[in-house]
Amino acid sequence: MTDIMSLGLTSVRAYTQGLATISDNVANAQTPGYARRSVRIEDATVIRYSDEWRNNEARIASGLASQASTRLEWLDAAERSLDDSATGVGQLVGAVFNRAQELAADPNSTARRSAYLQSVDDAASAFRTTAEGLQDAANGIVGQAQQSVKTINTDLKGLLNVNQTLLATPQGTSGYASLLDQRDRLLSEVSQAMPVDISLDFNGVATVRVSGSGETLVNADTASQVGVSAATNGTLSFSVTAPDGSQSAFTPQGGTLAGLSSAATDIADKRSEVDALAAKFVDLINSTQAAGRKADGTAGGPLLALGAQGALTLSALDVSVDDIAAGDASSQNGNLLALDNARKSSGVESSWTALVADHAQKLSSAKLVKESTQSRSAAADEARDGLSGVDLDREAIELTRLQQSYQAAAQVIQVAREMMQSIMQIGG
Repeated sequence: MTDIMSLGLTSVRAYTQGLATISDNVANAQTPGYARRSVRIEDATVIRYSDEWRNNEARIASGLASQASTRLEWLDAAERSLDDSATGVGQLVGAVFNRAQELAADPNSTARRSAYLQSVDDAASAFRTTAEGLQDAANGIVGQAQQSVKTINTDLKGLLNVNQTLLATPQGTSGYASLLDQRDRLLSEVSQAMPVDISLDFNGVATVRVSGSGETLVNADTASQVGVSAATNGTLSFSVTAPDGSQSAFTPQGGTLAGLSSAATDIADKRSEVDALAAKFVDLINSTQAAGRKADGTAGGPLLALGAQGALTLSALDVSVDDIAAGDASSQNGNLLALDNARKSSGVESSWTALVADHAQKLSSAKLVKESTQSRSAAADEARDGLSGVDLDREAIELTRLQQSYQAAAQVIQVAREMMQSIMQIGG
């Protein structure tokens, strides 16, 4: 009789645990990182459905997708700065030469002289606007890199805490399964930011290293710190500082950090090209001025000034219409005609066109990479969720089965209790 009662009680406890587990599954069906559970009725052990190979593929694919989308985001920001419309550098530099041609047809026209000086000022402003936009993008990348590193370090501390708690938590319990969910969620977040190599021991404790270079980021005892620094031109450098204070540099080959690093380098290159183009434009305008003659016969002075920060500090000088050196030694418009010839050989306009076209090609390629990596990531997530994801229809069926089993176990207890009472009454 005691055995029947014990069997009933054990079954009720197991089915109660099973019902609670299904409740957790349903409640967390949309929770990122949650792995479906079931209960082994024989010993009420919680079974967590997870496959490390699928998890690892999902982490790698997510990192590549994050790298591609991050790079595209900032290349797109740079594209907006490289304005090729009527208010962009290319069109406004062309307008300078066009106004010079118009002035050459009537070199004594005050209105045309004013229009020429205004076009020079407009072109200088366009260079500054482009340089400022690229600088803002570079600063934005640095800011995101700093925030990403901060998040990585928070996740590494979280992993250290999970590792240490796992060692003190009995396996096969709901609490242990929840800790594994937390571990996998943190591992996914770190992997999305930077590629890592992960090894798991028997207790589920994760040791995480920088992929490729091998620096330890976290294990059962310690967590390191990831750092980032930015050069003057905005390019990024990354490092790992170990608990003992030693520091080593690494280059992320994937994840958000790699996307930021790549975009930072691309934008630094574009800033350098814009600065070089601005310098070429200034040299062309000012050297032409110096070679010409003003109406009073004196040599022309500069119309533009370029500071130490390149295109960011390009400006038109405050000069009067009389300071335009339109003529040369033999005519009133000879210098302006020489400027038109220099336009063709200077390559300022064609260089701008090439700069914009090169960036557009990189942007187009980045879009294709983003699409392909997102497809891979979606497929990897689907494969992982095929095992770990919660299917509400399946849970409903399992819920019905466990409810019936629970009722049967409860009935066993009821029958055993009634039999016990009957025996006691007979004995009395």
